[in-house]
Amino acid sequence: GCSASMSLQTAVNSCAAPDIPIKITAVGGNTKVCPGDSKTYSISPVSGATSYIWTPPAGATINNGQGTTSVTIDYTIAFTASDSLKVAASNLCGTSSYKALKISRNNPAKPSVISGPTNGVCNATGQVYSVANVNGMVYNWTNSNSNAVVATGQGTSNITADFNPGYTTGSFSVTAANACGTSLTRTLSVKALPAVPGSIIGPSTVCA
Repeated sequence: GCSASMSLQTAVNSCAAPDIPIKITAVGGNTKVCPGDSKTYSISPVSGATSYIWTPPAGATINNGQGTTSVTIDYTIAFTASDSLKVAASNLCGTSSYKALKISRNNPAKPSVISGPTNGVCNATGQVYSVANVNGMVYNWTNSNSNAVVATGQGTSNITADFNPGYTTGSFSVTAANACGTSLTRTLSVKALPAVPGSIIGPSTVCA
């Protein structure tokens, strides 16, 4: 009986919880999301683990994969602030500490500086204005003067504009938007008249 008892004690002492998972990987590499997004995350198997415990960020739910090395997370309208996705490895002897991955909201940044003509657009058509394109964003363009019309490209980072008779001066404004919200506004003043010529170069005093 003594040897069997010692054998059982040795088996109990050798039982250990698995190590913490090494790294959470987001499929596609992007950890910025918005409400309505669905994203898959995975880890490498942990030696000795029989299951995995995933905890989604606040405002997100696990669609499938709980208990495995890969889960799909759905982000709801309640995902209002950046938070962490966590996972721990588990077996009959215990559970490891959690490994965490920071998940951020993909809040739209203010568009880049608008490029395009700023003077001399009197009665002009097909004038090109643009900002740097960011994938997943919808761009809304307006002009403070109703005589300036977005002819093509509304919703994109690149438009053409027509300036009708009566246009004197105004400003183009553009915002970027996605499911996370709308960015701050970028503006550009545009005048119908040509720009003032540069400084006149030449002698300022002359003789007859």
